[in-house]
Amino acid sequence: MNDKLLRMYLEYASTDEAKAIVFVKKHMPESAQKWVDVIDCERYELSEDKLHFRFVEYGLYKRTLKPKYPPKSQFTNNGEFDEKSYYMAVRAITWEVANLDIEQQKAKGVVGEKYGITAVRYNKNKGKYKSLPPWLNPNSTFYGSWPTPTYRRQYELEPEWVYEIKSIKKLN
Repeated sequence: MNDKLLRMYLEYASTDEAKAIVFVKKHMPESAQKWVDVIDCERYELSEDKLHFRFVEYGLYKRTLKPKYPPKSQFTNNGEFDEKSYYMAVRAITWEVANLDIEQQKAKGVVGEKYGITAVRYNKNKGKYKSLPPWLNPNSTFYGSWPTPTYRRQYELEPEWVYEIKSIKKLN
């Protein structure tokens, strides 16, 4: 396995573009068996989920080149198969072939089918409040005693973040 290719792939794999390809593959079944060429994307930076994007614009290209993977025997040492190393090698080779194939198709004037996915992330509980009875509020004069039924203090509900795909549209 080419160590330089593996290093380049590992550097690429941490980018938003790489995550956008996984995002497209997850949300658009039509992308199966096609190369995804990300044109533009924007992630929700504050989201814990690395696959939460505001939008992704991309092109789909036919797979005209097929990756040639090394035999698994090259990743076996003392009878132990190194699955992680093999998987990384396969991913790096696939990435290299995808870039080459898309580049060659663009050079021939092929334009991929362009799509855009838009999504939203919002707090489902924004503006919603709950009442805590005063005996649960340690700052209340009623703490530990039976309260009057008219006294209630409002507390904003904890945020509950929802992520939804709003649209998947063909752009060309």
